[in-house]
Parts: sequence; C-alpha cells; structure tokens
Amino acid sequence: MILFACAAFTDVLDGFLARRWHAESVIGSILDPFADKCMKVTVFFVLALHALNLGIIPLWFAWLLLIKELCLSMAWIGAVVYQRLVAKRQSSHKRRFVVKARPHAWGKAAGISEALLVLIVLVELMFGFCMPSINNICIALVCVLNGIAMGFYGYRTITQGRV
Repeated sequence: MILFACAAFTDVLDGFLARRWHAESVIGSILDPFADKCMKVTVFFVLALHALNLGIIPLWFAWLLLIKELCLSMAWIGAVVYQRLVAKRQSSHKRRFVVKARPHAWGKAAGISEALLVLIVLVELMFGFCMPSINNICIALVCVLNGIAMGFYGYRTITQGRV
C-alpha cells in the first residue's frame, strides 16, 4: 500500500513540477502516460491474481482495463499517423507534430475511481476483511466512467483527429 501511494504521489508531483517550471518534453509526454498505464494495469492484475480465491477483484476486470488502455494507446497512435498524413498532403516541407493526449473530465473521474478501488482493496487486504458489495459498486462505477470516457475520446479522435 505504501509503495502504491508513493508511486501515485511522485507521479502527481512530477507532473506538477514539469508544468510549473515549464519543463515538459515530448519524450516525457509519451513516457509518463505509458508508465501510468503500465503501473495501473500491473496493480490490477496483481490484486486480481493475489486475491483470486477471495474474489475481491475479478480477473476479467483487469483484462478489461488492459484492453481499454491498449485501445487508448492505439487511438493516440492513429491520431499521430492521421496528422502526419494530412500534413504531408497539405505541405511539401516537413513539420514537427506532437499529439498530446489531453485528458477529459470523464477520464479523470475514471482514473480517480480506479485509484479509489485500489485503495479500498488494499485496505481490505491489509485488515483482512472483504466488502464484496462495496467492491462491486466500485467496479461498476469504474466500468461506467471508463465507458463514458472512451466514448468521449473516440468522438474526439474521429471528429478532431486528436485524442
């Protein structure tokens, strides 16, 4: 639990300091979200496999989050490719393009609900009790918020060519 809290805190601090001191970089804008996705998916798989007999986090839920993150990553790559193809048609000289994955409020809400679910499960494991109804409500909330966020990201990618 302490490791997860430290990782989350340092991620938030890193983003804050980069924006505050205008130290954002192209590589950072790619690697930071990638690291976040890897950490999140790994945490859910570890929790699902660790507590498999307890049924705290179902394994299908970890797979669903992995598929969601892969879809978002493919959409981002698709937006980059699309922008480069459009740029080649519009001008003969090479221009540098950076596609930033701009978070949406629904995506932020989904991320917060995922972190809350992890926190609840870690507390359950630490104190040796299980609240299946609370877990199921949180899992449903995460699924609904992620579904809404994916809809917004998909719409924005299709209509505006950006993620």
